Amino acid sequence: MHHSARAHTDEVIAKLCEELNATETFFPRSGFRLIFKLGSS
Repeated sequence: MHHSARAHTDEVIAKLCEELNATETFFPRSGFRLIFKLGSS
């Protein structure tokens, strides 16, 4: 995900990425796990 214009929003997005990664979701019909993170982190 791309950074936002505000640092506080980036903190919220980073937390969302943590929550999404905790679900260990796989892309359909593949062995690829979806991993979310901010662009340069």
